[in-house]
Amino acid sequence: MVVKVAKKIKKSNKNPAFLILSLIILTILIVLVLYSLKSSKILSINTKAAPNRIVGGDVVDVADYPFVVAIFDTTKFKFDKKNGKSNLYDVTYCTGSLISSRYVVTASHCVVEWDHKTGRFINKNLNPNSIGIALGFNNLKTDLINKDHILVFGSEIIRDPELDLPQDFKHFKKEFALIKINKTIDLNKFKSISFISNSSLSNSNSSVMTLGYGDTQYFIPNFLGLLKNITLNIKPQSSLDKPKTGLSKYDGYIIVNAYRKGIATGDSGGPLLIWKNNKWNLIGISAKVEPSQENVGEFYSYFTDISLYTNLIFYNIRVVANSGNYVGTPPSWALPTIIPN
Repeated sequence: MVVKVAKKIKKSNKNPAFLILSLIILTILIVLVLYSLKSSKILSINTKAAPNRIVGGDVVDVADYPFVVAIFDTTKFKFDKKNGKSNLYDVTYCTGSLISSRYVVTASHCVVEWDHKTGRFINKNLNPNSIGIALGFNNLKTDLINKDHILVFGSEIIRDPELDLPQDFKHFKKEFALIKINKTIDLNKFKSISFISNSSLSNSNSSVMTLGYGDTQYFIPNFLGLLKNITLNIKPQSSLDKPKTGLSKYDGYIIVNAYRKGIATGDSGGPLLIWKNNKWNLIGISAKVEPSQENVGEFYSYFTDISLYTNLIFYNIRVVANSGNYVGTPPSWALPTIIPN
């Protein structure tokens, strides 16, 4: 397309008006191509880079998922106490889940430093005070801060002590972190989500759901600041290509794939849920998304398997699996089928 436009410009260089119009079109095409190439590299990073968000799915009421939180940068946060307005919409960069009254689970790249100059992560935790947690927000742009929409702040960060952050985001492993909150959350008003200690789901084809705040399209920034969810199916790892030697890049992840659906830039650290034992359970943490190399328009969403971290969670904060108080509404696929007489 770009080549054709360039040829037309060459042939029509005697017509100034056409030349100007053609140059404008050519410039737009080049920008779109470059942006597409850049976006295809992915992906969910902290505000120091560019966060991940839900593409596809539906806008939902946070009251139905009161364990989901938005994570924001307090160093850039501004709040007008007179009218309750803030710039929360502009400084939110990740999603997380309450697993107790004092702790949020999220992705590791949401809590580490990012070097703008080099475009790389630094193997150093952010100052916990620079991390804010927003609870109860349906719309990050318009909801006022009050008793129903509250803000708390980080006081401690816990990551896998064996995690050595790579220089290149796409080689991340073990996307897991805990943020300790500076205040105790009322779990009668908000809720904590249970996590599963041994999911064994990486090779299943189970229906799952993920949630997050953010962009609704790939390649084109479209951050709405609304909580969205989407239902997908796990992609069995046995059906994915694996290298002949060394560890698979899929190890430690639960993967879902779909055509232009899944996580994208704000959903980082958000939950992957499965309906089991008559309630929703946390089985994964939103980590990254990659475009398929075989099927154009298809994307693979990676979620850290939280069952790998149940011992670390208990050792550090004494929270055990299946201890959350959130139940939720059963999905349509979990309801019994009624056969008419």
